[in-house]
Amino acid sequence: MRLSVLCSVFCILCSFASAQWEPDVRLTNDPAESFLCGQQCIVAEGDTLHAIFTDNRRDWYDVYYTRSTDAGVTWDSAVRVSLDDSNDIFSATVAASGADVHITWEGRDNGSLQYRRSTDGGTTWLPETALVVSPSCGSPFLSTDGDNVGLAWGDSRDGNWNGELYYKQSGDAGLTWTSDTRITFNAEDSAVDKEACLAVVGNHRYIVWTRWDWNTSAQQTWFTRSTDEGATWELESRLTADTTSQNQPTVAAVGPNVHVCWWDGRPGGYGIWYRRSTDNGATWNAEQYLADTTYGSDYPVIAAAGGNVHVAYRAWPAGQFVIDYRGSTDNGQTWSAETALTTVPGMGTANLAAAGSRAHLLLYDNRDGNSEIYYKRNLTAGGVEERPNAEVRPTNSATIVNRVLFLPRSLDPSIPSSLLDISGRKVLDLKPGANDVSRLAPGVYFASATGSSNQTRLVLVR
Repeated sequence: MRLSVLCSVFCILCSFASAQWEPDVRLTNDPAESFLCGQQCIVAEGDTLHAIFTDNRRDWYDVYYTRSTDAGVTWDSAVRVSLDDSNDIFSATVAASGADVHITWEGRDNGSLQYRRSTDGGTTWLPETALVVSPSCGSPFLSTDGDNVGLAWGDSRDGNWNGELYYKQSGDAGLTWTSDTRITFNAEDSAVDKEACLAVVGNHRYIVWTRWDWNTSAQQTWFTRSTDEGATWELESRLTADTTSQNQPTVAAVGPNVHVCWWDGRPGGYGIWYRRSTDNGATWNAEQYLADTTYGSDYPVIAAAGGNVHVAYRAWPAGQFVIDYRGSTDNGQTWSAETALTTVPGMGTANLAAAGSRAHLLLYDNRDGNSEIYYKRNLTAGGVEERPNAEVRPTNSATIVNRVLFLPRSLDPSIPSSLLDISGRKVLDLKPGANDVSRLAPGVYFASATGSSNQTRLVLVR
């Protein structure tokens, strides 16, 4: 039996006491107005960052893409990814896994969600396609885990002005997609489901969104999940019993840990609230008032990598907008003190991305006379990080990263199809792409191909 060591893990321990946010870097520089166009406009894949924004340099708003391949030190020139006939862009989202990058945006007078993908890390882009065609679709949100790509959005195609939540997905990195699936069925025509955020992790799908009743002006945060790769969805539930209107929920998930935050106007002022689940969204810990300011906060964004969780939000001390930040290195159990990341006037909103111990912030403001895109980073924002050792990591076999087992997409019969424990008992059927191994106990496992005596030794650690 041939054994090869494919995954070696080391830990990097950092402290928030030494965490430093670097100065802002301006990414756009033209007379046009540049804005962030959704809740996920930046994602991180190791040292590679993918970012999008909208810009009206051509007299209407287009979607532009830029990237950094050195963890934010330098950035490529922005390229336009939306075509001439996309019309004004109102919302867009980006997601990435490995070399696959996906961008979706509202286009053609809100009559479609347009889509483009890159299979070479954003160097080139495949032709634009209409991923969703509906007279009233909007606010798309993408999430990926290996070859699995999910898309959630709001849509009132069923009439009566009641927007519903829809979902579709791809299991082959965006090559093909399932049909549109309606997730919510509101009994009242006045209820609108909007601002959906999605996290795809292994077999699980998590969606949080705002349900708004325009007759009562009530806005509430709701949650649903799928445990079978999006085939079925559980009954939706509210994440808080508070009757004050909640807004703009956002979600991040790593393994069994799910993190959600939103803002609402409970007595004492607008603030950011947070809840977490450690069992894939089955149960939830008590909600926590995360923003400890006295002057109000809104527009939260969240990102997670391993046990590191990052939250940024807009606040307005003395009537001036700033971006504040809090972070956790223990899966949301404790949090760092609030840190002001910006002090300039005219602040817009921000987006976050996380990779290992690093946190990346994308924001826009008009400090220079018109709205521009800025970036800043913190290389030591996180705590413990698990990574495969690049020196022993193969390029065409199984690897474990953050308790997810990745298999190449090749249909070669030698690719492993089963995961065995040290006694030789099968514990998991494997498939190309991402395989969630977060429920397995730490130890030695063997990835084995059907009918083959060759096995790959893997080490799974906490």
